[in-house]
Amino acid sequence: MAEINAPNGKKKKNSEFFRVLDKVLEVTSVVLLANIIVLMSFQIVMRYVFDSPPTWTEEIMKYSLVWLTFIGSVLAVRDKAHVLIDAFTNKLPAKLQRVVLFLSNCLSILFLSILVIWGFRFARMNLSNYSLITKIPRGMVFSVIPVSAFLMILYFIRSMKEEK
Repeated sequence: MAEINAPNGKKKKNSEFFRVLDKVLEVTSVVLLANIIVLMSFQIVMRYVFDSPPTWTEEIMKYSLVWLTFIGSVLAVRDKAHVLIDAFTNKLPAKLQRVVLFLSNCLSILFLSILVIWGFRFARMNLSNYSLITKIPRGMVFSVIPVSAFLMILYFIRSMKEEK
């Protein structure tokens, strides 16, 4: 995001916020992917070399993959790499394309807002349910749903401001 010359510094702070958020999301996704690779390798060695596969690795890998998928979705929205069917809209005049894109973004924000609300309720409802092996509260695993939906909303709003 480009530097903004705002007298009150508000947009510059906004830019700094997204710069830090981008870094956190990127590092988190790399750590989660590395976690999956290391645990999978560990499980293979333990299973085929020592004939003693750990049971907890599969559960941790599954939860890491869920988090990685949702964080990857946030990064896709950030990079405008999310699914967008533009075969129809490309045939429209430029002004109408912007209107359709704006409406599409508004619908996405509406859907994501519902996902934040219901995802939060679902995560909170499952805080007292624990995974079988690692005893991790399932609500912690499901908390990625409202968190990622909220972050996607922020990136959609930023994108809409940039497209003005």
